[in-house]
Amino acid sequence: MSPAGRVTVARNLLALAVGTGVCYCVYRALSAGRRKRGSGARDRAPPGGPESRSEAIPKSASNLERHDLETLLQILSSNSEASAQEQILITFCNISAFSVNHDIIRNLDGIRIIGGFLSHADPKIKAGALNVLNNLSLNLPNQEQIQIHTLKLLVNMSANPLMTRPLLASKAPPLFPSLFDGSINRDVLIRVLSFTANLSENLAKDQQYDGPGYLKEDSIYAVLFKDPAVLQRNLVALLLFPDMEIKEEAYRCIRSTETLLM
Repeated sequence: MSPAGRVTVARNLLALAVGTGVCYCVYRALSAGRRKRGSGARDRAPPGGPESRSEAIPKSASNLERHDLETLLQILSSNSEASAQEQILITFCNISAFSVNHDIIRNLDGIRIIGGFLSHADPKIKAGALNVLNNLSLNLPNQEQIQIHTLKLLVNMSANPLMTRPLLASKAPPLFPSLFDGSINRDVLIRVLSFTANLSENLAKDQQYDGPGYLKEDSIYAVLFKDPAVLQRNLVALLLFPDMEIKEEAYRCIRSTETLLM
């Protein structure tokens, strides 16, 4: 796949993760609400906690050095105040607009830290993380980390049967099927296969699912499962792959789609 194609896939995967993440956050919030009632003051941080450090957040992205970025990432990962998180992500969006900062942020584990906010319940924070990662995805070494991290989130979602329908209805990256390629990053390939196999297995179990009745042509369902025979043809070559884990995940995809062909 060309560098331009990889950028497109990376950005589309980010958009997919954010879109489905909204559904996931609703589900998670409802589940947490059943388990926890009236927590009240227990959720408030004690004086002098991470929230008090929000004053240290710079207002401008200019003239920041490596140690400044490291401090910002530490505050972002430890601060539970939404307004502070939003402000830091805006700062990082400005910082990441300059390519000179791309490698620094990656080397400080910034992609993992910022990527964690893709599943945040606050849409502004979620959008802030997406904007930063979009900027960082212009850097070639960052692209694989951003596919990998996004796919981890998607694999976790796809393992939950309650998330199957929202995921299948989500808009799919047009180049998604091209990721079934033994030449791409191993971690990316394994997670693409796991994501597909999880959805296929859950779809096979859901006998009441009528995807074609209301899903759009650019949905995950249409791109991957509208014609299971095409998906199987894309996966057959991976059955001969020397990596056993990739071979097993490819077989799991093919086996689970057999039910969809009936």
